[in-house]
Amino acid sequence: MLIHCPFCSFETTLPDNKQGAKLRCPECSRAFVARPRGASNRRSSSGSGNYTGAIMIGGVVVVGLGLFMMFGRGEKETIPAPPTAPTETTNDEVATQADESGWDSAAVRFAREMHTAAFEKDETRLLIAVDWERNWSATHPDEEAWAGLARTRQTEVQAALVEDITRGQASQMIASWEPFDGWIESQENEDYVVRVRVSNREDPDSANRHVEWHLVKVDERWKACSWERWISEEEQKAIDRGLRAAVDAAKPKIVRKTLSDGSKVIEGTIRPIPYMDGTTAEQREQIDALIVELIDIEAAAGVQFNAKTKLAEIGKPAIPALMTVIAETPHVDMDAGRKLQQVNMALMDITGEYTSFKPHITLGATEERQESGLKQWFGWYDRRFRGFTKAKEVPDPLAEDE
Repeated sequence: MLIHCPFCSFETTLPDNKQGAKLRCPECSRAFVARPRGASNRRSSSGSGNYTGAIMIGGVVVVGLGLFMMFGRGEKETIPAPPTAPTETTNDEVATQADESGWDSAAVRFAREMHTAAFEKDETRLLIAVDWERNWSATHPDEEAWAGLARTRQTEVQAALVEDITRGQASQMIASWEPFDGWIESQENEDYVVRVRVSNREDPDSANRHVEWHLVKVDERWKACSWERWISEEEQKAIDRGLRAAVDAAKPKIVRKTLSDGSKVIEGTIRPIPYMDGTTAEQREQIDALIVELIDIEAAAGVQFNAKTKLAEIGKPAIPALMTVIAETPHVDMDAGRKLQQVNMALMDITGEYTSFKPHITLGATEERQESGLKQWFGWYDRRFRGFTKAKEVPDPLAEDE
């Protein structure tokens, strides 16, 4: 529905389910109730006649008193004109007038208000504040333009994004962080890049960070196009120091061992492995779902085989998730062994490598060989994963036999 502010000319489009919601106009900052254009938002003027009459009576009394004071004395007195009250200017207004690119500039104040609206879960305010066309084109460059989407699809997209800002993953960047410093980093025509320095609302002792806002000003109205975390040079150095310390503390150890049966193997430390950089959220979701099917021991064999085949097609990005399953599965019973065997075979299909792993002692494996077989995968990961692209094809020894 198309709504309008009854106090100024601001107009915007909101989902129909927002009819009746209390809004605060981003243009004139006055509150009103969301109603379709043409519906009345103004209060009834009943009682205004009585109020006007009271003013008239009061005026007569004041005039009478004035005449008495002027002519009731022996001397005429000139009544001085009442002094004009000076116009007061608040400190905030002075700062705003003087600050065109810093903390109190209009662009920075708008970015600050976005953090506040997200923290207060003011969904209607966020719906109005986002430039949906620019946000959609920035986040979905390969899809149909915003104007070409069906209204129901637009409503779904808006609801999902507002939910993410107020309660989802994006809330960890916006709603959970309160700005305390900010500036306009750059401006090109009506496009602005604003950076705000923020502190964690729940843990003030945690390190501060920055959020970068891409804003646009259209017809004197501010809109948010996109937002992301921005890492300063000092912050990056602190992150690097922390990462180096963490890596040194948890650096996996690769060892060369000789098993009791004389086998010489290379083992690594069993641990969860994070997804590699560049793995999209959609791809992670797909990999996780396939692994659930892969290790479902109640599923039909065809389901597990299909999951293993698709994981092999995904290739390298699926390896960290499969390694993490090994780290998080207790190696204590037959069911666990069957799950680990499926993971073991999936890794073999992807990498072209194999280890001495056997799923359970009842199938001829010793505890030593079972544990070592899993550690060998981590030995392979620590030595070869970085340069791995895909499994090498083994040449057919009969291909050149005439």
